[in-house]
Amino acid sequence: MRYIVTGGAGFIGSNLADTLAQNHDVVIIDNLATGRRENIEHLLDHPRVTFVEGSITDLDLLMETFPGADGIFGGNPVRAPVGDGVQTICRISLQSPSCSS
Repeated sequence: MRYIVTGGAGFIGSNLADTLAQNHDVVIIDNLATGRRENIEHLLDHPRVTFVEGSITDLDLLMETFPGADGIFGGNPVRAPVGDGVQTICRISLQSPSCSS
């Protein structure tokens, strides 16, 4: 199975990605605004892990990475900007990984 972990370089996201990578393919998306590369350093060479430095506010990035995902785990929604479409993008993406409703 293939999972997406947004905010995957944060403490919780990196531990989740580490656990998932034991048995699944994992795509970590993080803009490193609050997450740290050190949290995922050990995963960067892992054959089942792909790290994408980017933001969940980038619709093109989501359209490129979400299709085919079996699950999408969000990082820190409390810190996500409000009013710029982030919440709508995430809600639609969780319903349909291609971001189309």
